[in-house]
Amino acid sequence: MIFDDYGAKNLTEEIKVRKQTIMGRTNVLKTHSIVYLTKKAGYIVDFDTKEIQYREDMGLAFSLGDEQNLKKFGENVIKNMGGKKIGTEKVAGYRCDIWEVNGVKECLYKGVPLKIETTVTGMTLTETATKAEFDISLSAENFKLPDFPIYDMEGNPIEKQ
Repeated sequence: MIFDDYGAKNLTEEIKVRKQTIMGRTNVLKTHSIVYLTKKAGYIVDFDTKEIQYREDMGLAFSLGDEQNLKKFGENVIKNMGGKKIGTEKVAGYRCDIWEVNGVKECLYKGVPLKIETTVTGMTLTETATKAEFDISLSAENFKLPDFPIYDMEGNPIEKQ
């Protein structure tokens, strides 16, 4: 995940290998995707189909002006949901605050989740950052998407901008 302008541009690339064994039968699912959000739109890259889906007004990123406001915003959202700070932990070399709400524990550093632990019906899923860098310089090249065709929500081709 990379972001700039305090979240106004946010690109998340995921390469996942999910292994599930049920009743002695193992299933392995591999996925590769990129989600790029701006204030105005969102792009979802699917490496299996080699296509990009464009969604207007999907942009969920926001510009709060500074790092301290971003941290306060995230904490206020968790508090408003009934969450509580329950401790601290070191993840990927950073000391982060552990917040718990509705069976989910998040370890936040500067408002960014470095570890998320979800427990539902006795099963626990943990996602942990293995590497994190903050306060680095980014350019337009960092947010460049692959050269795949772009389609709108109805499947119509869109010219690249």
